[in-house]
Order: sequence, then structure tokens, then C-alpha cells
Amino acid sequence: MYDQEIQPKSNAFGITALVTGICSLLFAFCCSWLGVILALVAIIFGLLARKEKQNFDTAGIVLGCAGLVLSIVMIILNLKFLGPLVEDFLKELDLSSGLLFLKL
Repeated sequence: MYDQEIQPKSNAFGITALVTGICSLLFAFCCSWLGVILALVAIIFGLLARKEKQNFDTAGIVLGCAGLVLSIVMIILNLKFLGPLVEDFLKELDLSSGLLFLKL
């Protein structure tokens, strides 16, 4: 009767959601596209953790949503402010020689 081993409850989904949510916030500033991917992974694992009634599910979902919003805002800001700078830089380069870029 008491010989059965009690298996500890796994928090793998919850911890994965928490870690990827934190990473999505960090990567939102330097690699926004990676922040979006990590945020979506955090939300998915947070929902799986909630279904399994694991710890850290809410933290993973909240951090994933925050990372997703921040990553999207950073992508928009990068396109808004860095796009014209890149265009001006490319116009200043003489691309007619074809040494820098291959034209297909």
C-alpha cells in the first residue's frame, strides 16, 4: 500500500515558458524577430503549463505577451527610423560598379 513511489510533479512547461518569456524581452531590443519567436513559444508553453496545472504558467504567458508587444514595437520603430538611414547609406554608395551587391 505504501510501497508506491510518488512521482514528483514536473514543471517543465512552466519553466520553459518563464525562461523563453524572459529571453523574448531581452531579444526584443537587439533581434526583434527572435523576440517575436521566443514570445510565441513562451505563450504556447505557458498555455500548456496552465492545462497541466504547473507552476510559472501565468508568468510565462505574461512575459510572452509583453515580449511580443515589445518586439513588434521595436520592429516598427526600426523600420520607421532605420529604414531611411539605410536607404541614404545605399544611395551614397556607388552600386553601379556591382562590386558590393550581385544583381540578379
